[in-house]
This record gives sequence, C-alpha cells and structure tokens, in this order.
Amino acid sequence: MSKETVKSAPFHEERNYDKLYTPTLVLGIIVVLISCVLILMTELVIPDTSGVLTTKMQEACTAIMGEGNFEIVADWKAAGYSIDKPDVVQSLVRKDGSDDLAFHVVTDGYSAGGIDVLVVIDGSGLVKGTAFVANGDTPGIGSRADNAAFLAQFNGMSRKSVIAHKAITGSTPKAGTDFQALTGATYTSKGVAKAVGIAASVYGSMVSPEGEAYD
Repeated sequence: MSKETVKSAPFHEERNYDKLYTPTLVLGIIVVLISCVLILMTELVIPDTSGVLTTKMQEACTAIMGEGNFEIVADWKAAGYSIDKPDVVQSLVRKDGSDDLAFHVVTDGYSAGGIDVLVVIDGSGLVKGTAFVANGDTPGIGSRADNAAFLAQFNGMSRKSVIAHKAITGSTPKAGTDFQALTGATYTSKGVAKAVGIAASVYGSMVSPEGEAYD
C-alpha cells in the first residue's frame, strides 16, 4: 500500500463521520427554531383572559351568589383593599351591592393545575360556596369532585378551619377535624381544599391591617 493511500484513509473516514452526524445536527437545529416560532406565535395569538369574566366564571358566581352584576377587580388597592393581587389568585370578582367576594384559584390536584375553582367568601370571612370553572384531573375519578355534596363540606369554614381539616376516605369524618375526601381521588380532594384555604387566607389579608399568611 502506498503512502498516499495510507494517508488518505483517515481523511475518508473523517468525511464519512461528517456525513453521518451533520443531518442529525441540522434536524436538531430546525426543531429548535420551529419550537421557538410556535412559542412566539402562541404568545402573540392567544389572548390574556386573566382580566375577563368568562361564561364559566359568570355561571359559577351566579350559582353561589345569585343573579346580579359581576365585575373583575383589576386594581385591588384602588378598589380599597389592603393588598395587591397575589400570584396565587387568578382574579377577584365582586357583585354589585354585596360584600361577597369570589376568588378564582388554580391549584394542583392529581394533575398540575388540574383544579380550577371559584371560591366565594362572605363578608364575615367564611366560605359561602365553591364551584368548578374547569376540572383538568382524571376523567371519571378526579372529575367527581365537581359535585355539590363534596364542595358543600367547606361551606361555613374559615381559613384556619379549612387548613385544620384533614382529608380522609373510607370512614366517617370527625366534625371539626376532617373532611370526606373522594375515594380514589385524594390528590384532587386536597387540591380543592388548598384552593379554598388560599381564598380564605387572601380574604383575611385584604381586610385585616396585619394581614394573614397564605401559600
């Protein structure tokens, strides 16, 4: 074998190596670019509905507070409340002529962000009612949380009492310490309880000069 032949072998191997990996690299770059374009288009095309009273929210407000004129509070401090809107609350809805306040809260159930509820707190800081705006948990299991009997357990509770209650299944809950979780949907049940607790906590911060902790 000549010296020229020996020297050219590595060169040909290097060229074959380039041919093998270059298409994969190019494809990877194309995928990244397309993903960036899609993300940008999503931000530009999908509207921000955080300040919009949707039909589902309107229905939830009416179911708990009755017929009336509802509006989303855009600027909490300008409306006379002691705090700005915290990140744990999607929006605040109030009804003309009523002390009731409705908190739109999203928490994790079995699925991340699966619990999307409206929690109404009355003028004394107690839970008046809870209604689902959307339920992203497992159909047929977590979706069973959207029923009056389960949600009514929280009515009349304050923030402290909601947090004090533990989720139980398979037995009768003890008054003042437990609430009946849905069998097979404990994560969903706890997610609803957390949303109710957040609403009651934020309400306490809004009306109390000292404020009240929430998470």
